[in-house]
Amino acid sequence: WAHRPLAALDVPTVRAAGRLRAPAAAASRDEPLTPELLIEHLPEISRSLRLVPDYDLPFLRWLFAELENKKTWGTPHRRLVRAPDGRVLGWYVYFVLEREGFQVIHLVARPRHEGTVLANLLSHAYEHGAAAVQGRVQARVLTSRAHCGALFRFSPRSLVHSRGPALIGSITSGRALLTPLEGERL
Repeated sequence: WAHRPLAALDVPTVRAAGRLRAPAAAASRDEPLTPELLIEHLPEISRSLRLVPDYDLPFLRWLFAELENKKTWGTPHRRLVRAPDGRVLGWYVYFVLEREGFQVIHLVARPRHEGTVLANLLSHAYEHGAAAVQGRVQARVLTSRAHCGALFRFSPRSLVHSRGPALIGSITSGRALLTPLEGERL
């Protein structure tokens, strides 16, 4: 709620900053992300992670339908990012809510390609009117894009409880796929 006054400046800021250069698009292309594509490519993309959701197709179909129907969050954009050779590098999901801004709720990338997926997201959001996007980003994504001209702000907001130290260790290691898409935010 504290960001709403600033998010309302998003569209006017883009218009006023029209002379500024757009985010550099990485050497990638994007296409709509479907539940089938997510299920197909999750194992290869998440191979280096220690904790990954156990999605199935019926659940993802339901979840993607909920994304479309959740009008309080705005218009969802679900994009799969490919390298020029067609190899899947990752994907992202963000919402556009008029006068509220751009909210990223899910970003997944193959190791060493996090920056390319983030650059694609920033370029896609810019093309849809964003001057800024907000959302949770994992540390390995930030380190790969520290030089991209973007401003990142740290804001700790995660709360995790478990009696299992192995689970806590997986989550705090930075090698867990936990985004608002897997949480209670929707």
